[in-house]
Amino acid sequence: MSIADLKAQLRDVPGFQGLTMQSIGGRQVFGCNGLIAAVDPTANAQEIESAIRDASAMRQPAIATTTAAPTSLPPNNLTMTEAKPMTPPPAPSSPIGIKPGELSGLFKQLRARKEAMIADIQANGAEVAAVLAAGEQMSAGLKADADALKAEFGQLTNFPTAE
Repeated sequence: MSIADLKAQLRDVPGFQGLTMQSIGGRQVFGCNGLIAAVDPTANAQEIESAIRDASAMRQPAIATTTAAPTSLPPNNLTMTEAKPMTPPPAPSSPIGIKPGELSGLFKQLRARKEAMIADIQANGAEVAAVLAAGEQMSAGLKADADALKAEFGQLTNFPTAE
């Protein structure tokens, strides 16, 4: 159904001349006289017309002004009572159950754990580095001993003793 067809059917609706139609979020949205009506994209012509008429009917009529004299209020017989001290309002509760300051405390604890872990890794890393350095020295010493033994055996095999 086209906008022109709808306008023809809605001639009795105030502001029908400005009727607009657009698609928002997969729904057909009709605007008329500052009001909107949304229907499914599969809505038939009768459903569309009913939605627009319902939206138009929801507009509140202007409040009628009266010229009647204002009514007076009954006399008020208030008596003064002793003032009571006000109690402070309760602390606002969090909708997720976390008390004020609790998150910052949690983050401080996590930060302290992280710093302790880094210090521990650095200490263990230094110990591992020292062990590796000692192993490298030991390897170099063993290499020197192996070279010395080879040299000694080479002299024995190349130059046999005279007997």
